Amino acid sequence: MTACSEDTDALFPKKSASVPSFAEENSFLGKVEEVYAGVIDRTAKVVKSTFPRGALKQRLLQKERADALLSLTNIPGTLHITRPIISFDFETTGLGSTKQRIISMSFVKVHPPSQKNGPSPNTCRIEVFCTGMGNIRPADGSIYLNPEGMPSHPAALHLHGIQDAELVTPLPTFSAHAEQLRSFLAGSVMTGYNITKFDLAFLTAEFHRSGITWSPAAEGIEIIDTLILYRRFRPQQYKRGGKLLSAYLHFVGEQQARAHNAEADAFTALRLLYAMVEDPDIQTAVVTSLQGLYHPSRPEGTSS
Repeated sequence: MTACSEDTDALFPKKSASVPSFAEENSFLGKVEEVYAGVIDRTAKVVKSTFPRGALKQRLLQKERADALLSLTNIPGTLHITRPIISFDFETTGLGSTKQRIISMSFVKVHPPSQKNGPSPNTCRIEVFCTGMGNIRPADGSIYLNPEGMPSHPAALHLHGIQDAELVTPLPTFSAHAEQLRSFLAGSVMTGYNITKFDLAFLTAEFHRSGITWSPAAEGIEIIDTLILYRRFRPQQYKRGGKLLSAYLHFVGEQQARAHNAEADAFTALRLLYAMVEDPDIQTAVVTSLQGLYHPSRPEGTSS
């Protein structure tokens, strides 16, 4: 404000007993516009000199990510977990898991609550899967993968916006992460939206290409597919819109942010689960599932 003191003094002269003319009022308003235009211009120059091109956006995204992770540490009291829950999501080159490839993946692990994690009994430790390879976008914890020459289908590219040119050597393939990921997932509860038909099929295929025979059952993993819970407990809303965006808006009451980014969608899927278990019927189904008596991917009424 000091830099503008001379201008503001000129704008507000001592009061005059005479009524200003129309021309004088226009002149005054013109001076106001000049001063504020100058303030905006100087502010823009300060911002540009302080933050290199793109750095401000990067900082904002970093803060957004940190805030998102922090918000996930406080699980609802209705979600009783005794082993880790892993929310995950992929972006792929297309729809068919037999030929198409994963090009971006995120796995967010929520450890069971512990007093050492924070002051609240529902405070959890969050762990994001990372091998130190494949994080090619600042402020994005997603791991990007080399699809070994498989281009993204135009429809898939339109959704995720990941260019084929970004996914070339020396970017590692899935196999470079496979063993560490297998250990990270073992014995957990895996959750996400439409993971039963889509994401798990891709994950199984990628492990197979890496020479690893993998399945949730063999690894002691339980599955909670929030799409199936949405379809079962909110059938009318599901019929009107079965996408993650629709479910998130219905249960969380907010618009989904940064859709079709693997890590952002993994965060979203976890928030969705947190919101869904506030419903007593869904909470009962989820708790029963975690006890191994109900599995959302099986037909209703069956047990393990």
